[in-house]
Amino acid sequence: MKKDTDKTKEQLAIELEKLRKQSKKREKELKAAIETLDANNQQLRATEQQLRAANQQLDASNKQTRASETRMRNLFNAMQDLVFEMDYNGTYLNIAPTSSQLLVKPAEEVTGKTLHDVFPKQQADPFLQFIQKCIDENKADKIIYPIKFDNKTIWFEGRANPIGNKRVLYIASDITERKHAKEKLEEREEKYRTIFESAKDAIFIMQEDKFIDCNEKTLEMFGCDREDIIGEPPYEFSPEKQPNGRDSREKAIEKINKAIEGEPQLFEWVHTTKDGDLFHTEVTLSRYMINDERFVLAIVRDTTKHKQAEEALRESEMKFRNLSESTITGIMLYQNDYWIYANPAAEEVTGYTFGELKQMKFWEFTAPEYVDLIKERGKARQKGKHAPSEYEFKIITKQGKEKWVFLTGNTTELKSGKAGLITAIDITERKQAEIELTLAKAKAEESERLKSAFLANMSHEIRTPMNGILGFTELLKEPQLTGDEKDEYIRIIEKNGTRMLNTINDIVDISKIEAGHVEVRNTELSVNKLLDEQYNFFVRETTEKGLELNYSPSLPDNESRIITDQYKLEGILTNLIKNAIKYTETGSITFGYSTKSLKGKDVFEFYVKDTGIGIPAERIDAIFNRFEQADIEDTKVYEGSGLGLAITKSYVEMLGGEIVVNSKEGSGSTFTFNIPYNKKSSKENSSKKNSEEESGVSLKNLSVIVAEDDETSRMFFETILENHVKRITYTITGKETIEKCRENPDTDIILMDIKMHDINGYDATREIRKINKDVTIIAQTAHALEGDKDKALEAGCDDYIAKPIEKEILFEKIRACLNKKSI
Repeated sequence: MKKDTDKTKEQLAIELEKLRKQSKKREKELKAAIETLDANNQQLRATEQQLRAANQQLDASNKQTRASETRMRNLFNAMQDLVFEMDYNGTYLNIAPTSSQLLVKPAEEVTGKTLHDVFPKQQADPFLQFIQKCIDENKADKIIYPIKFDNKTIWFEGRANPIGNKRVLYIASDITERKHAKEKLEEREEKYRTIFESAKDAIFIMQEDKFIDCNEKTLEMFGCDREDIIGEPPYEFSPEKQPNGRDSREKAIEKINKAIEGEPQLFEWVHTTKDGDLFHTEVTLSRYMINDERFVLAIVRDTTKHKQAEEALRESEMKFRNLSESTITGIMLYQNDYWIYANPAAEEVTGYTFGELKQMKFWEFTAPEYVDLIKERGKARQKGKHAPSEYEFKIITKQGKEKWVFLTGNTTELKSGKAGLITAIDITERKQAEIELTLAKAKAEESERLKSAFLANMSHEIRTPMNGILGFTELLKEPQLTGDEKDEYIRIIEKNGTRMLNTINDIVDISKIEAGHVEVRNTELSVNKLLDEQYNFFVRETTEKGLELNYSPSLPDNESRIITDQYKLEGILTNLIKNAIKYTETGSITFGYSTKSLKGKDVFEFYVKDTGIGIPAERIDAIFNRFEQADIEDTKVYEGSGLGLAITKSYVEMLGGEIVVNSKEGSGSTFTFNIPYNKKSSKENSSKKNSEEESGVSLKNLSVIVAEDDETSRMFFETILENHVKRITYTITGKETIEKCRENPDTDIILMDIKMHDINGYDATREIRKINKDVTIIAQTAHALEGDKDKALEAGCDDYIAKPIEKEILFEKIRACLNKKSI
């Protein structure tokens, strides 16, 4: 039992030992496993840290990628070039929005379409082949390709980059302008090369004083090959010495160096050919820069023939100059619009020296109205076109004087090119004579026309009233006429007589003005009195015509006295008022004056205003012309000589004034004229003077001698005087008048005819004054010329009366003369 127990214990101990060993082994294994686990945990933690770091890097990389994608997308969208993605079949997958301007179509219309959808086959096929080649070879490539859009060709330079999935990214720029510029540059270079090779002058290009290029003309001129020139210095083609004695090498180097420094050179040079022949040239050297390198362009012109021609020309010029300077014809040359030669005769014609002419264009002294003509013909002639070779025109000399010249123009060839050859002859005197002759002819024709019109009008103005006078005079012979009929016939005869007298007076006045025999004789007069006399004279006529006549003096009587020619002032007012009455059918006529300052001087300004027919605007400038009324064609003809306004204007100007008219057709006219206000204070007692003028002297006791050789006039005097005076004695000669005055010393009045057969009235008066200083002598004449009254007074007459004589005026003058002698 014990053995079993011990055995059991031993077995338990063994088992326990086994278990202990197993436990230690497991403990070791467990410890090793724990250590392995710890190591794995440490490795896991390290891996986790690496993973977190990798995730952080991945997040940062994703952010960068997204930012890069954004930037690339923005860049893609903002690119100004043509940018698009395309697949292997040529389909547009993605197009930058800004590409529309190069596609000439909106990007959205092209996206998703193929090349063949957008472009014709002949354009689409080559480009598609290029895209497919890039994709097949997986290699980027460039292409320059033209594309036509709506008849417009655009050149693109682009690069295709494969980007996978059988796609490419194509980026291209529009190089159309660059392409055209390059073509133009190539064309220009070709043109310049053509010019260079075809130039008529030898052209060299030098660098560092050696020839590097030359044209064909150079080889021809120097008689050598290109290899003989290229690389050689220029002085090798010149004699050892130039004509001026200087060494060719020294002189050539000097000229070339100056050209290299930028100073252009122009000089004459003697060269030698390959065979040793000498020839003269004109050389031009100029510098130009290419990529900071300096070159010299040399142009060599063969002037040998020119030298020979110059000698011949010099000889010809000498002959021409000798001939030119000895002729009286102006000879001039112009070229490029400027005078290049003028002989002494041309200087005489124009007034300018040749030195002055050289600075002037060929039309500068031409009269303005001929400048365009001269320019046109001069330029046509220089271009070889046809232009009249002879013509006349005016010039303005240096002294400002106008001259007419006869010009001959031709073209001549000078060494400097074509020039205009002008010969000029002063024809001023001849032209002036022609102009004067033309004007005289026109004036004569106008005068003849006016004379014919005037004579026709005068014939009408004289015959018409004469017909009335003679006709109604014949009617007065009828025995059965009543008293009223006789009075009416007499009134008609008087009216026609007055009309004829007015016509004769106008003819006399205009004749005196034309002959220059009118003198201004100033006396003192009262303007107020003159207006009053005009009113009294015309009021009856205006009243009979149904017109209202008004006048308005603006100054008191003592201030209205002026110094002027009373006869002319009366004539002016009379003509204007008569004119107003003639052309006014209804309404009124007003005349008057006012004083004003005109151009710093005091003047009397008179006016005559009517409500008549007025004057057409186109006729206003002509109404003061002599005989002008004779030219007016109107349905209503107004009587008159047509001289009144011409006489009026002449009288106004003689008095130092001006006359104007303001008129509107159908609304009347206003004539305004002024004369200087020459004041003079009158110390006479106006009231006394008026009383003297108004005092009456009886004619009943007067003894009168009438000196008159015209029977009709004697009958007139007998009729008006026989019932008013005591005794009438008639004489027909000057001697008889003197004798009757001696026989009758108690004679009170002598009516002295100025024109008598033996002794004229002036001389008869002088003789009578020797024997009788108190007798009153009144001159009476039909001449009625200005100055006749002064002649009569100078001869000793007391007063003067013009025929036809009005009874009342004659009696007024007799009373006035007797009143003066009774004072």
